[in-house]
Amino acid sequence: MTTIERPVTYNTAILYNEQHSPFDAQAEARRQEILNTPNGEYNITGTAYYISPYGDDANDGTSPETAWRTMHYLEHDPDRFQYGDGVFFERGGVYRGRAFIRSGVTYAAYGEGPKPAIYGSRRDYADASLWQATDTPNVWKVHVLQEHEDVGNLIFNHGVYCAHKKLENNLHAEREFYFDTCGDLYLYNSDGNPGEVYESIEVSPHYTLFIAEKPKTHDFTLDNLCLKYTGVHGIGMTWGAENVKVTNCEIGYIGGCMMKLVRGNTVTPVRLGNGFESMDLCRHITVEHNWVYQCFDAGITHQATHPYGVVQANIRFADNLVEYCNYNFEVFTNRNYGKFFDITYENNILRFAGYGFGTVDRIGSDDSMCSCFRGMRNTMHCENVFLRNNVLDTSWRWLAVSAYYDGELGPIYEGNSYYQHDDVKSALLQELDTDKHGWALDEHTLWSHDQAEMEKNAAVLDKNPAKVVFYHKISKGDRK
Repeated sequence: MTTIERPVTYNTAILYNEQHSPFDAQAEARRQEILNTPNGEYNITGTAYYISPYGDDANDGTSPETAWRTMHYLEHDPDRFQYGDGVFFERGGVYRGRAFIRSGVTYAAYGEGPKPAIYGSRRDYADASLWQATDTPNVWKVHVLQEHEDVGNLIFNHGVYCAHKKLENNLHAEREFYFDTCGDLYLYNSDGNPGEVYESIEVSPHYTLFIAEKPKTHDFTLDNLCLKYTGVHGIGMTWGAENVKVTNCEIGYIGGCMMKLVRGNTVTPVRLGNGFESMDLCRHITVEHNWVYQCFDAGITHQATHPYGVVQANIRFADNLVEYCNYNFEVFTNRNYGKFFDITYENNILRFAGYGFGTVDRIGSDDSMCSCFRGMRNTMHCENVFLRNNVLDTSWRWLAVSAYYDGELGPIYEGNSYYQHDDVKSALLQELDTDKHGWALDEHTLWSHDQAEMEKNAAVLDKNPAKVVFYHKISKGDRK
């Protein structure tokens, strides 16, 4: 009888470098709300398809009794899904692979139990038979699927450890890894065969789990899914996405693969990885009530950098819990091309920026801007952009990063709460008008050295802050 793989149901976000703050109880309540959201009701005017751990890909997939077993058709035959269709994953199952999003399709859960888990890793590599000792002491080799252009991360025991990426096969320290172009992955592990040492090993491949790769993909919904263990993005959208809803999802342990960043005449390898990303022209985007954590770069980001000019408008990010990312929220555009209108970030809980795996081994970039809200690092045109009633709870560097455009005010902060601890590196805000001053970090830092100073500086950022809390650090985790 085939063994049914089940999702992990405990909190894996805290396994890597657990942190605490006075806001713990409220954040846990939000997490439980998201995890226990019931199945939604959807207007499926086409065909409803079902995927179940008890299914078979030889079935027609059109009922729970004739469900498919895997994500094969979502990955290899996505055009079979037409406007008005729905794809439903049975709760309590694990489904490995990726999906290409199509316009007008709903992707959601059915049944009872924990959210259906879509894992990017093609298998659990905690199998001793897969690993071979090499001629180098303590270095082990495993062959992963040829489709992997790159491997972004290895997640051991669902997050107790993450690996350290190297660009050359010169491994000397625990859990350093190197991936070559032939599909072989090398890992330094002094305790013996990794397949015996660890209970689980997830290998993050070079792809986005749910991607709208076609321009102008529109009118789609992702609801009540768990997306984990991939090396690029959890959810990604390209030019022209419109009328998109992402709700009640869990997204974790995302990113670490390489991209080539062009700066002038220089090409620099840079690691990447966002939980949710919308790029360039997009309108009417709703991202609500999701738990996003342990993303290499941003938990949630929208970016507009296309040289032909882009507009992002009517976007709402609300009621999310985002934690342990290098940037919990990130927003930027090229000042010469992009424009942002009617965008709201409301009632989100943003915690522990810079304490996840993504602030380690930042090849090609640094951690100087890690923050709960990294907004307007590149000055830009924006109108009616608001941060309202959010909680910015603890960052290794800044709670917020903000800037102006030609002397005009950028995003408006209203009624937010600010929690920051007494680490000497941690501050409330980095802000300035870049046209006049450039980025002089010391000159334009609003510090949080004590309660009085933090309250004074919070009032500069937010004219009516709901709460300002300066606290002694409760825990000091070491990034592993």
